Amino acid sequence: FVNSLQQIFILKYNGTYNRPYKSTDSGITFNEASTGIAVGPVYSMAAENAGGKIYAVTQTGLFSSTDGVSWATVKGGSISDANISPTFDYLSFIEFTSDGLGMYFIDNLNHKLHAKTVAGSAATWTLKAGSFPSGTLSAICAASKDYSVPASSTAFFGTISGVHVTTSGGSSTTESNTGIAELRASKIKADGFNNLFLNAGNSGILESPSGAGDFGNNWTKESLLPPPVSFID
Repeated sequence: FVNSLQQIFILKYNGTYNRPYKSTDSGITFNEASTGIAVGPVYSMAAENAGGKIYAVTQTGLFSSTDGVSWATVKGGSISDANISPTFDYLSFIEFTSDGLGMYFIDNLNHKLHAKTVAGSAATWTLKAGSFPSGTLSAICAASKDYSVPASSTAFFGTISGVHVTTSGGSSTTESNTGIAELRASKIKADGFNNLFLNAGNSGILESPSGAGDFGNNWTKESLLPPPVSFID
């Protein structure tokens, strides 16, 4: 992850836990930068679209920092459970909308979806869905379109059995699996033209083109990228 100061952040094992490390020399050297984050492992990180802040998720908290020198808690509002991330497998994570205005917190421990504007304080986190994507199913990845009008914000969430989509800022979701056949979605990405790409690993890359007019309702396999595919970004 790169912030607006062109500093690079990674999660790195410090001999005890995975913690944030920062490089100020284009990745030549990294030093731990986790002052303010509670003792224990950090399970996932995220960066605002323009790099204004970096975020870290632990088992019990959410933290943000502009430069890694110090981190402040951003857990609040509807995020009130004591523990908010599993410690293995499908970890909780943060996703930002492509317009940079909104953010989602996907709590895979309690199966909850929270959202707020990027500019909003921690107290403005709002519960969008419980039993998300179901009482037992976890989200592996996400790609979000917009948040200018939260009530109609669009986001896609990948699971071990396909994709769920919301067009209501998370208040309700439906399956979006035509052509996927319940494949595991390890990564979803949207390009600047609103084409969606899904990495299904051994099953290859699937695309849902914006030109089809349905943006995520139908998926077809990319024949020019034969499986397996390890990573897309």
